[in-house]
Amino acid sequence: MNKLPIIWCLLGLLHSGFAQKNQTNTDSLLHQLEIVNNNTIEQVDTYNALARVYYDTNLKRSLHFGDSALRIATRINYATGIKSAQNILQRVNQRMGVYSIAFEYSMDNLIRTEHDADSTEMLEDYITLGNINSNLENYGEAQQYFHKALRLARQLRSVQQANVMNYLGRAHGKLMRFDSATYWIQQALIREKAEPQPGATLMYIYNNLGELEFYKQNYAQAMEQYKQALTLDSIQSNAYGRTFTYLGIANIFLALNQPDKALQALEISLTISIPNAYRDKTREAYGLLYRIYENKGDYKKALVNYQQFVAYRDSVFSANLTQYIENQKITRENENLRKEAELMEASLQQQRLILWMVALTGLLTVPLAVSLLYSYRVRTRTNNLLKNYNTDLKKQVAERTHELVKTNIELARHNNQLEEYQFITGHNLRGPVARILGLLSLIQNQSFEWPRDKEVIDKLAAATTDLDNIVHDLNHVLHIKRTGNNEYEPVILSKRMLRIKSQLKELILQTQTTFQENYSQVDSIYTIPTYIESILYNLVANAIKFRSAGRNPVVTIQTFRSENQIAIHISDNGLGIELPLVREKLYGLYQRFHHHVEGRGVGLYLVKAQVDAMNGSIEIESTPGTGTTFRVRLPRIAFS
Repeated sequence: MNKLPIIWCLLGLLHSGFAQKNQTNTDSLLHQLEIVNNNTIEQVDTYNALARVYYDTNLKRSLHFGDSALRIATRINYATGIKSAQNILQRVNQRMGVYSIAFEYSMDNLIRTEHDADSTEMLEDYITLGNINSNLENYGEAQQYFHKALRLARQLRSVQQANVMNYLGRAHGKLMRFDSATYWIQQALIREKAEPQPGATLMYIYNNLGELEFYKQNYAQAMEQYKQALTLDSIQSNAYGRTFTYLGIANIFLALNQPDKALQALEISLTISIPNAYRDKTREAYGLLYRIYENKGDYKKALVNYQQFVAYRDSVFSANLTQYIENQKITRENENLRKEAELMEASLQQQRLILWMVALTGLLTVPLAVSLLYSYRVRTRTNNLLKNYNTDLKKQVAERTHELVKTNIELARHNNQLEEYQFITGHNLRGPVARILGLLSLIQNQSFEWPRDKEVIDKLAAATTDLDNIVHDLNHVLHIKRTGNNEYEPVILSKRMLRIKSQLKELILQTQTTFQENYSQVDSIYTIPTYIESILYNLVANAIKFRSAGRNPVVTIQTFRSENQIAIHISDNGLGIELPLVREKLYGLYQRFHHHVEGRGVGLYLVKAQVDAMNGSIEIESTPGTGTTFRVRLPRIAFS
């Protein structure tokens, strides 16, 4: 590891030759752009070529040229130019972290390419949609697109096969399926070494192998893979891949409890990602930085980096006014405390001066010695009290600042959850809407013919159903936020469980689920009936759905009572969850952690929202392969 900084220093030399070659191609295309006529096919093709050249070196310029190409191609109705522009724009927006726009371009392009049976473009669309879903942590959907891409790449005998295998392996790795992940990434490595292709595929393969070893806690092996990625020549690497590498190295140093080395790697990553507008990698780096400073107790730096982390999220929200007001309150209160401390210090200095003058006079006036001695003792005692008070004030300033900054971070976190909620729901609404609009455009096209194109109608019905499900989810979530209309009533937990088991009867019989229930400490509680039933239903249903293949499900329900709270514990013997990897997104909307079971990732979000609405709390304890326990705690409320 001591050699790592030397490798970092040599990176500029490794990539200078490629930069000169790339500049020659760029200059040639820019010269060609000056001589072609406006609003022509040649101008569109040149713009698209420039967008591709700048893709790995300057995303902002790549975006500019891609937008120009799409605008002119649309104006002159140049179909090939439109496809080419959408292809590069979907990749540029994905790399910049603007996933909603990338998703729209990809879906629009996929509908066109499927209708035109353009297999080459269809392959690019499948790969991009897989990567977008991976970036949004929808790894199950990502795998579906990557498998489609791999089948098509094999049919076409495309050079993209190694790329797709590598992406597929990473998606398996994110789901902790290490054997499958290793298989696919190793297959990609074998193919890439046997038939090297232009581009940074080999760098991404080493990066993904490093990430996989990190997940398996093989930190030395992970570091070796990242070193391999860093030592590749300029033809086999790129700037985006290097940000991936440095972020991986930072995670290793954090796991080894070496935060200073992690900070060094993150700073290098930011020097690459910020000027290149790699929003996703920049956001990831700031996310690690704020956690490091928070653990160090440097809450001011933690807040600054957290604000940067939030700023790089896809969001329609601007700077939050509430946070600004809180910052002003912190500044104003600290200023008042500081001025008060300064006044105390000035008073101390003045009294010291008086004491010296009195002491001097005492030497000349012996009869006043006894009186002065008494006065001196009184003043010394007063000074000590003032000094202690001044020290206490400074301590109060530090503690107050510490508490207020921590509160401010929590406020920023809460605001960020609202932004994340808006972004996720916006993305999930955009998908079905984009598919519906695209399919409607095909129906309106003169080439549409019934019943030959019945498949288009079937896809339209499926997209409409998806949209209806999402709207239903959102209405349910918004209903939970309005707690004012929900009344507390006495609820018998054992009776509610009988109703829930009746609702899940078919699933219980099919899986041979058994229940162990103990309501001896508390059975009757005062709560919101619909909420408690929804909480129990979702947790019990999940316990059965995510069962282990090797044993019948056993669901244990037990209640406890304390002076101020009642607790409901729901345990199972199912698959379990890798909590260190998913804890921060456990209760997120549309988050799923096991993709072999049907679901939309709404249940745990609703459980958390309903528990919060009743001023309760929820904890989870889980061991992969053993099972999971949820502990729901609610305030103990007397019957009215």
